Amino acid sequence: MGLFGNKTKGDASVLKDSEIIAENVKQLRVVAVKFSECKECASKVTALAETYQYVSPKENKDTIAKDKKIADRIGDLQVAVTKVLKTKQCDEVDDIVQKIKVLIAER
Repeated sequence: MGLFGNKTKGDASVLKDSEIIAENVKQLRVVAVKFSECKECASKVTALAETYQYVSPKENKDTIAKDKKIADRIGDLQVAVTKVLKTKQCDEVDDIVQKIKVLIAER
């Protein structure tokens, strides 16, 4: 076999994590567009997407689990969109964004 011909289990894990990260960034950008009426919330979510976009995918199962938790929190953000657009208060968004930042730091 050639030097670069060997595929390992780790390669598949890194690819899976890379796909999860890409999907999470895509969902964060969708949420930012939904927040277009609330510029403050939109800018926070956009900044979070930009930060998360550049994290390195890893083959560690704990890291992949953290990325899945981030996906769950993004789901919470999508639910918060309707509440925020009605009340024009970003408190709940701030809490969720902080939780996602902590998960990113822990990964």
